[in-house]
Amino acid sequence: MRNNPNPQPRCPKCLMTQRLCICDLAPHLTLRTRVAVIMHVRESVRPSNTGRLVPLALANSFVCLRGLRDRPTDTAGMVPAGTQGLVLYPSPDARELKQDYFSPIKKPVTLIVLDGNWNQAAKMAKREHALDGLPRVKLPAGPASNFRLRTQSDPSRVCTFEAVARALGAIEGLEVQQKLEAFFTVMVERMLWARGKMNAGEVTGGLPNAVLNNDQ
Repeated sequence: MRNNPNPQPRCPKCLMTQRLCICDLAPHLTLRTRVAVIMHVRESVRPSNTGRLVPLALANSFVCLRGLRDRPTDTAGMVPAGTQGLVLYPSPDARELKQDYFSPIKKPVTLIVLDGNWNQAAKMAKREHALDGLPRVKLPAGPASNFRLRTQSDPSRVCTFEAVARALGAIEGLEVQQKLEAFFTVMVERMLWARGKMNAGEVTGGLPNAVLNNDQ
């Protein structure tokens, strides 16, 4: 195991340390579904945030920030004409995402995902006027989260990127979900290794040679 107390420069996109950058490993999928992430500004500086990985992995996606001082959330054009907006949030009226849900929907989906802790996400769901009138959807029950970077009191909850992967599994198919989850696993395990909580040989996909050579 390792534990390096000296801070390392970080990639501005994935926020991993530059030598562990995962940007080149992103699948860069181009899908019919468009994904829009509304990220709380406090999440934007946390290396363990997963919402920022969405535009790295999906060509037709973007992130907008909520909570900037004296500046409203820029949701202009979030749901383009000709698409069906859906908000991924487990409100009491949310319908479960299953394949039969989409059979009556003939146009492409814009999936809106709220990225923050549960209190922040609840406020977004209530206060973001761009979401008014849009149907809410929720994930079906599934396996426990593989997000081992933060403590989670409720084992049924998953992080933002996992939620996107599982939602797209229902919308676009299992292969898309698997590619996204494989990318996510690399991020989690590289960060666990950097924290000294995983051996190099246990990291999925291994580590860059430059990292291994420097660590010897």
